[in-house]
Amino acid sequence: MEINFIQKKKPATDVVTVKCKIKRLVISAGTVDPDANFPIMSEDITKRSKLEIDTKEKHDLRGIATTPTKSLGIVRNVPVNFASGCTIYTDFAVVKYPKLMLILPNTLLDKYNYDLLVSKRKLRLECNGKEFFIPINMHKVKNKLKVNCANIIPECDASSTSDCILQDLSQDDSLKKSEL
Repeated sequence: MEINFIQKKKPATDVVTVKCKIKRLVISAGTVDPDANFPIMSEDITKRSKLEIDTKEKHDLRGIATTPTKSLGIVRNVPVNFASGCTIYTDFAVVKYPKLMLILPNTLLDKYNYDLLVSKRKLRLECNGKEFFIPINMHKVKNKLKVNCANIIPECDASSTSDCILQDLSQDDSLKKSEL
């Protein structure tokens, strides 16, 4: 008998993205991430924008990303342009990632007195003493389902099931759980 238990990870969430430029490179979806601790960009952006990576300083990214991600170093004083007259400068941790990725955390945007006006689909920033309203996009991100497989077999050995949780019914009818 095979029993499949399905656990849903966190529900779908909205991700806020904003269009911006680094030098001449247009980033169509810079992510506004309230949970990030520092600004992050992919190595591809540094190469395309000809930014120099300081490899002496690296961030510990364990527990931050859902996939193993390695910090390559820091790029300093990067100009991020949101609109004419609205350019912010900051340091970014650089990571090896297969796609263009730019993460803008609250800690960075707070310096520019930002407000996220979701109902108006705008990001309000103060740059050089002026107020700017930058268009944002909202994206639904669907999280994958995690499936755990359990086989219940009266007598079984380790070779009978793989990559599943094995539950043995012993003679005293108590369940024993072992992970293969």
